[in-house]
Amino acid sequence: MRGILVAIAIAATTMGACSSITETGEDFSEVSANHIRIGKTNKATVEKNLGSPQNREPLANGEELWTYEFNRTTSLVDPTRLVSNTQMIGETYARSEYKLLVISFRHNIVSSCKLSIYARGEWGFYGTDRQILREANCGKTSMSVMAR
Repeated sequence: MRGILVAIAIAATTMGACSSITETGEDFSEVSANHIRIGKTNKATVEKNLGSPQNREPLANGEELWTYEFNRTTSLVDPTRLVSNTQMIGETYARSEYKLLVISFRHNIVSSCKLSIYARGEWGFYGTDRQILREANCGKTSMSVMAR
């Protein structure tokens, strides 16, 4: 019996928390997005600072719309908090972050730009949820924040 307890203690301390991270899209810098200036920044500068967009869409009015999206989901289970090896009722954590940047160009120059960031986290078996949405036009130093 003592051998089993020692093995469990060793496994718990060496294994730590088990986690998984899933990402879709290419992450982009919010700082770079906030350096975009409407009426001044051109396509080459945007692409140099942010990379290629996931989507380029020509619009009927002659403008072009670029979209950058990134989503990261992190899940964590603390094995030291499990009830037993067959019952996963321990401490868990899940966090999701979603970023969306939409830029319109007219004659190769930025005509509009909007950055949106959404984050959600949940802890524990019953969970506490927190949602935050930040939105701003590019080039602004502050973003409006809505917490839910």
